Amino acid sequence: MLLNYSVENFRSIKDPLTLSFMAGREQIHGDRLYKKEVLNGRILPCLAIYGGNASGKSNLIQSLSVARTLVLKNFQVDEPLPYEPFKLSDECLNKNTSFKFQFIIDQKVFQYCIGYNEKEFLLEELSQLKWISAKRQQKKILFKRDSENVQYKNLIETDFDENVLKVISAGLRKNSLLLHSLLQQAVGKSAEDLSWGRAIRAVYHWFSNCLNIVSNEGTASISDSETTNHVSKLIPFFDTGIESLQLVEIDPASAFREETFVPLKKAFQSMPEGASFPFPASEKEVLMVKIISGEPHFFSLIANHRTDNGKNCQFSLGQESEGTRRLLKLLPYFYDMARSPYPRIVFIDEIDKNLHPLLIQKLLKDFSEACPGISAQLAFTTHDSILLDTELLRRDEMYMVQRSANGGTSGHTITDSKQLKAIKDLRYGDDLKKLYLKGFLGGIPNLSPKNFLNGVSKE
Repeated sequence: MLLNYSVENFRSIKDPLTLSFMAGREQIHGDRLYKKEVLNGRILPCLAIYGGNASGKSNLIQSLSVARTLVLKNFQVDEPLPYEPFKLSDECLNKNTSFKFQFIIDQKVFQYCIGYNEKEFLLEELSQLKWISAKRQQKKILFKRDSENVQYKNLIETDFDENVLKVISAGLRKNSLLLHSLLQQAVGKSAEDLSWGRAIRAVYHWFSNCLNIVSNEGTASISDSETTNHVSKLIPFFDTGIESLQLVEIDPASAFREETFVPLKKAFQSMPEGASFPFPASEKEVLMVKIISGEPHFFSLIANHRTDNGKNCQFSLGQESEGTRRLLKLLPYFYDMARSPYPRIVFIDEIDKNLHPLLIQKLLKDFSEACPGISAQLAFTTHDSILLDTELLRRDEMYMVQRSANGGTSGHTITDSKQLKAIKDLRYGDDLKKLYLKGFLGGIPNLSPKNFLNGVSKE
């Protein structure tokens, strides 16, 4: 589970910005918080991120996606790293971009930090934390790497461990992460072979499987029959008119021109037997490709409706509304969070895109009521003030971002809002929506009071 995430010098984020899932002192909805023995505190299941347009909400989500890519991708020799510093300050153009994660795996608290520029990683550190309080931890560095040295003293238990680490460190490229290199060596090795292998695999697994980022673009990409069947059971709860979903095999000639399909077929034939994955056929539709007997087979997601005389009527995904396609993109993540054997965290950019406010309320209400039983976390960006409701969210689950005078993104939960603290006699029943729209909570655009159409003349 994620405890804290910090980012610095990335796009609009100039100074360190931290998202914290550590719960405050208030007691409302305390029954759904996660309690871990290794912490002197409780963990939030949800975080709603508000802010005006161009405030940096999407950049915050994008930073997580970039950090995840840095961990999972094996960059080639001299391949540039995805470095996008804050451009409105000359000082930042030659400064590291930094990411820091604090998370729990099997009752152990880890901290993983990355600092880099376009050409190289200048800092990488994996530590294990002993949690004293939210503001105080004892740190045991497992490995630390800078531009000149690699330290791994606390990973070594045997001479063999040390010899392997020496070889890996000697061959480490400037644009490669030590975590990724250690993982490659640890794959298939037991704890008896490499004492540090289990911890490295667990941390890598957290980034590859537990951390999920959903962009505000694209459409549903359900790529297997099992997920289709389960989402088919969920969709009737949302009044879309769809009774069920199914994957139907199609003739590739109907989806691709021959000059496009021939090179695609050759590429697909190199995939392992039984592999399945989504493939975008258009802006509105994603096909599922499955390798059967060495050949690619294509499947389209079909929505079954009922006609006025009771007959089944099939719609392609492209014939459904944008809101329905957006819902079908989100539901597999909620399904995975509910059934996953390990804790998952999902970040969704613009959860309210094309969706009715009451539908979003249901998504959040049902998710929150399932916590802490399902052991998952959800964070999302939104403009929808209807969600600022203490019947739905705790106040420390409401996070505001705004653009500061220097153009950089800053943020705070509303429990830390200076304006909110100045409001006397605030109670949980008070209308947070009105306070937000009046600017008391932050996270709103600073709009000009003047009419922007004044002075516009007819041609």
